[in-house]
Amino acid sequence: MNIRTSIILVVLLLMVAGYVFFVQAKVQPEAKIDAPWFYSVDMADISTIQIDRAGEKAKFSLGDDEHWHIGEPDGYPVGLDRWIGVDLLLSGPKSRRLIDSNPSDLSQYGLAEPSLNIDIGLKSGNEIGILIGSYTPDGENTYVQIDNTNEVFTIFSGWEEVMTRLLEEPPYPEWLYDIEVEAITQIKITRGNPDEGYKGIAFFKDKEANSWQFLGKDNQPIEIQDTSMAKVLGAFVKPTQVIEAYEPIGVAQYGLENPSMVVFVQTERLDIEDELDEAVEVSQYRFRIGDKTEGGDNYFVQTERGEYIIADVFTVNAGWIEGIESASAEYFE
Repeated sequence: MNIRTSIILVVLLLMVAGYVFFVQAKVQPEAKIDAPWFYSVDMADISTIQIDRAGEKAKFSLGDDEHWHIGEPDGYPVGLDRWIGVDLLLSGPKSRRLIDSNPSDLSQYGLAEPSLNIDIGLKSGNEIGILIGSYTPDGENTYVQIDNTNEVFTIFSGWEEVMTRLLEEPPYPEWLYDIEVEAITQIKITRGNPDEGYKGIAFFKDKEANSWQFLGKDNQPIEIQDTSMAKVLGAFVKPTQVIEAYEPIGVAQYGLENPSMVVFVQTERLDIEDELDEAVEVSQYRFRIGDKTEGGDNYFVQTERGEYIIADVFTVNAGWIEGIESASAEYFE
């Protein structure tokens, strides 16, 4: 199960729990609530998230742009498709049960040496420290404790699993970390606009001959020297700076309704997790290049992967886009 699916399931459980709590409060206003929130904060008040597992750490920060970033506020923006619901989860899980109000031996709950330490920083400057212990015997819940308090609670184990995945698989935007230049087998670049018409070129790798071919306007393949192709491939090293992410609402404002350039990249690599010895994992990416930002230092870029659009619009340093344009310019002539 991937992190996005895990988050959706946990969020749905939180929503159901909240609905049940609301209905019970309406129908039985005097009923005692046996499972209070483990802790509760407004998700809009959260500014940092730090996860520590025996020295292995991950940090996420809310930037001045009100978008979440990996590491410090000026780090890579999180991939929105993999982050949706995380701040809601961190605003407070509903506890399943108060297990022990004053434990004499934390080791029986895995809390003498917690498996995870989570620090949630608030805009007020306060912090909430969360200690994650072991699973309950049935594996459905996890023992937890607020740092510097005595009570031990249980919460749904899926909450802890989402936090662990954030540590092990930080939600980098897919196209920023997943494209390996050595694994590229196809590149297609389209330039122009609807009024003047589009022009396209393509590069294909002949895997048997271990050589590259160029397919231009006459659709005749031409073999390319390694040194020339190295220049093209070198342009696809990931951007040195990705400034911020935007939700793709009204993409025309970013110049993305009729992009000036569209870049398609295909990668192929052996899937080492597949049981078949020669299984090949094929990934496809498409970048839609929009307008420059007001200062001219960056471009708006929207990413697509496979058959559906990833919900990310970025501002990417202009040098990366212009490097691709420069490396491919001679093939448009």
